[in-house]
Amino acid sequence: MSIVNKKEEYFIKETRSEVVNLNPKLEAANISDKNLSSYEYLNSFIKKRAELYGGYKSFGEWLKATYANDRRRFIEFEHLLKNKSILDFNATNGGFLRLASSVANKTAAVKYTPYLDNDFEQMGIDIFRSIDSIDEHFDVITLFNIIENIPSAEDILQKLASKLKRGGLILIETQNEHDALLEYYESKSFEAFINMNCRSKLFNIKSLNTMLRKAHLKPLSIRQIQKFPFSNHLHWLLTNRPDGHKKWGLIDKIFPSYIYQSILKKYNTCDTLISVVSV
Repeated sequence: MSIVNKKEEYFIKETRSEVVNLNPKLEAANISDKNLSSYEYLNSFIKKRAELYGGYKSFGEWLKATYANDRRRFIEFEHLLKNKSILDFNATNGGFLRLASSVANKTAAVKYTPYLDNDFEQMGIDIFRSIDSIDEHFDVITLFNIIENIPSAEDILQKLASKLKRGGLILIETQNEHDALLEYYESKSFEAFINMNCRSKLFNIKSLNTMLRKAHLKPLSIRQIQKFPFSNHLHWLLTNRPDGHKKWGLIDKIFPSYIYQSILKKYNTCDTLISVVSV
């Protein structure tokens, strides 16, 4: 397999099969293979995620806090969402779907718990309690920062792919195993933070491609982006804490984010991978 960099996007050309081992240090402990895609595991993870990221005074405050990231994703994929039906797997607070509804024909979410059901309904988002309960097909299915938390990602992706319309796409965003904080700076505090957030296994460009092909899917493209600026990384290295971009944002005016991102891209150490996938 060869990967060609074209306009900052990695297009995959299949020349031979290749299996890439994932980093065993980042595998979540005490998760049995036989329960990898179980309701219990997903339910537990989603509840924990809500505790980690949903601790805001109001739902509106939570939407405001995630707006920048939701808007980035919406702008990234808007051309693929227009007049389409969209299903988001584990939609957290529904912020992305709220924006997508402005151009989409239909928005829906797979939610394993009743948490925020009323808020989703008020935003016009249909709810499915499991993949098996989905009785229709969608043009686009999205998975944002979730496949790295499910040890049986191939199983989940295969089930979701069966819910795609002909010619439909799966859009994936996931943490990069070669994130500079892990690969280059070797930040132990950041690694602990990653593990605390229920990460099961992280992917790099090659291993993500391998996993998708094991799921009998066709990755049309895999590329990397850098969500967090230099101030965030510097804050991790000096204080062992997150949110440096919120506290030390002045640094990013001195060392602009686009420059830092271009450097990280050169060494494949951006924090996020984005893939467009077909069946």
